[in-house]
Amino acid sequence: MIRRALIIVAALLFATTATAERTVWVEAEGIGFVSAPNDTDSARRRAVADALLNAALMGGASVHGHTVVNMTRVERDLTIVQALGRVLRHEQISAVLNGNMWQVRIKALVGDEAQTMCRAANLLHVITYRPEVRVSPNAPAFTQIVAQDVLQTLYGVLDRHPQTASLRITDRTMPRGLSDMRARRDYTVITQGDVRLTTGDWGFIPALEIYTVADGRGQAIEMRLTLDLVSSDNQVHRQEIIRRTKLPGPTLISAVGTLTQNTRAQMVADLTDGVGAAFDQLLDIQACTPLQATVTMSGDELITNLGSRQGLSRGAIAFTMDRGNSIEMLEIVQITDRYTTLRPMDPTRPISAFVGRPVQFVETGL
Repeated sequence: MIRRALIIVAALLFATTATAERTVWVEAEGIGFVSAPNDTDSARRRAVADALLNAALMGGASVHGHTVVNMTRVERDLTIVQALGRVLRHEQISAVLNGNMWQVRIKALVGDEAQTMCRAANLLHVITYRPEVRVSPNAPAFTQIVAQDVLQTLYGVLDRHPQTASLRITDRTMPRGLSDMRARRDYTVITQGDVRLTTGDWGFIPALEIYTVADGRGQAIEMRLTLDLVSSDNQVHRQEIIRRTKLPGPTLISAVGTLTQNTRAQMVADLTDGVGAAFDQLLDIQACTPLQATVTMSGDELITNLGSRQGLSRGAIAFTMDRGNSIEMLEIVQITDRYTTLRPMDPTRPISAFVGRPVQFVETGL
């Protein structure tokens, strides 16, 4: 029985259309053949990936491609699979080795990509840089305290988020364009330490503005909060939050011109409403985004500069797309804190064919 040996989890990474209107639990089976004595673990991962694809296909799929066959032996499967369903999470039910064939059975939740129930593996290492705070001199004096409260709320969200593995807070701005050579001679780096982002890290730069604006016949306080998460490759993920609260009229102002305590508390609540939840959601999005890296070659090995520090485990599988737009699978053979060594699941593929190509990782639970 001819089974897919290579291109088997397009559903998990590259599907762009999902028509499922609800989520549903399904059971699926996958197989993987052991081709050599040292191929047992790899064959098991192929079986898990095969089961994941079968589960996704239960939501429907578009399939096209071709297979290379030599003397009835499948040399390479170049099938491109675009699933209409998406595996949101999965659990392994059984894994049995019969002779030279792994049979793996899983239970999977399949549904619309928008309904993804994230089981994040991506650990966030965050450096928080100097915030940009501007408070208009026309705004009430208590808004200075509001600005500080908002910043403390954001720092608290970072500290408590389950996928934040480490957090540094510095009063310095984010270094840009500072090479290793320049850093070794930089006075600030030498005397105060290096706060540059390393590969896989995130920089957090909050910017907050509070000012008064016209609001009908009266005035209001408006707060604009910009949350920038900057990746180590300078990709900026931004969320903007705007809050407004009315300034009370003259009847609510005492003779000395200060707001009553109750009115002030309500205004503070209006300005800070949902700020922590919005930032928490931004972190969730980054933690749920599959880890992606570019494959490079070191000696005769394929490597990426992501590792266990970002949450990768030995059980993860990497998927990439070749120049013919087919999807191929790579196995993790060694993992360190900051680097991962890969090898193609297809032994006929030269490792040079993968250099410079992006890969994404999916945890199989193995």
